[in-house]
Amino acid sequence: MSRYPQLATNPLYLWRLQRHWSRPRLARALGVSRQAIWSWETGQNLPRTDLFMEIQHTTGITMNQWSNWLHGEQL
Repeated sequence: MSRYPQLATNPLYLWRLQRHWSRPRLARALGVSRQAIWSWETGQNLPRTDLFMEIQHTTGITMNQWSNWLHGEQL
């Protein structure tokens, strides 16, 4: 069993997998650390509010998708 079961349903993680992007690559695109990406993907932290627009611009992931994921709803 995974230590981070929510990882498999995280929209950012799924986006990265589908496009073969590494955490460092996405981190560079968003101007954050790879550790920040990991903490978002595992649900340990959420992006700062001001980053949501950049995340949506880069990945197409909306705040609603994040909210749905946080509440355990299917994407």
